[in-house]
Amino acid sequence: MPLLVPPDPAASARAEARVAVILGRPERFEEVYSKPVRGGVVRVFRAEIGGEALAIKSDPRPEIVTEQYRALERLRAVTGDCVVPRGLCPEGRFLATGWIDAPLLSDRMSDLSGRAARLTRAGRWLRRLHHRTRRGRGGDLWQRRGRLLPPDPCAGRDRLEATLHARHGGLARAQAPVAMLHSDFQAHNLFDLGERVVAFDRHSDREGHVYFDTARFLTGLSLRRRLAEAGEQPWPGTEAGDRRSFLAAYGPIPARDRALSVFVEDLVLARLWALFAARAHLGARFEARRAVLAGLLAERGLGEASGHASGGAPERLLRGPLGLGRRWG
Repeated sequence: MPLLVPPDPAASARAEARVAVILGRPERFEEVYSKPVRGGVVRVFRAEIGGEALAIKSDPRPEIVTEQYRALERLRAVTGDCVVPRGLCPEGRFLATGWIDAPLLSDRMSDLSGRAARLTRAGRWLRRLHHRTRRGRGGDLWQRRGRLLPPDPCAGRDRLEATLHARHGGLARAQAPVAMLHSDFQAHNLFDLGERVVAFDRHSDREGHVYFDTARFLTGLSLRRRLAEAGEQPWPGTEAGDRRSFLAAYGPIPARDRALSVFVEDLVLARLWALFAARAHLGARFEARRAVLAGLLAERGLGEASGHASGGAPERLLRGPLGLGRRWG
């Protein structure tokens, strides 16, 4: 896991002091990950306390820390294939989980050897979660929201949201399978233990249309593949093949849900684009992701809205090379 913000010895010392009060004094405390967020920096530390290795996540937004910890507790009650909650700071300054000494699934995706098996493990994990917690068919919160995109201002945002609303049209009351969602199901939120994957970083305790989880995983794969190509380190294999491996393990998307699943993927991509577009001024990492996401939106017929030349019509996605073809009926 990278440090996207330079280490801050003072911030590390403050975090270690808080951990010592709640969980006991660490024998070892090392920063392993950081990223900028609104209001400060998220930092992850590896701590050893009483012989046990823990992951300590600090965040300047206490309400988010508390929400994520409660969401993880709920997930742990459903599946053992997620990190173990170990403690929450009463003020919401940090949360602690068991440390998993294994690579992230995302770190192994550039290797074609075994990739299909890794994607199969991810698909099966998500299928088990959704099947165990399924509540039948119903609506989703996004259908009742007036705004589909984050409020952060950026060029093209309002135009893109208007296009999404126009495409949303007849899906306003669409019913789909409803279950507990991971809410940020991505390859970099899964540890790869070889025979199984272990999930972490559940962002919220949310139930909703299951296609939000499948869309988040698939759009994340597309983004990583395109970023690798832009960095002249292209992945072997094909995007369509990766999607087929994942969806074959997750299970078929019923014909009556295809249009909704395509729209949800549009929506997830658009939200990601808006997030990075609003932060493109922060550096090359944000701008690179904004540009790649604009290209992906263009391929889905949403290019003009995001300031990019559009590709084919959205209808092609229902039977196109993106893993939603006839076999998923």
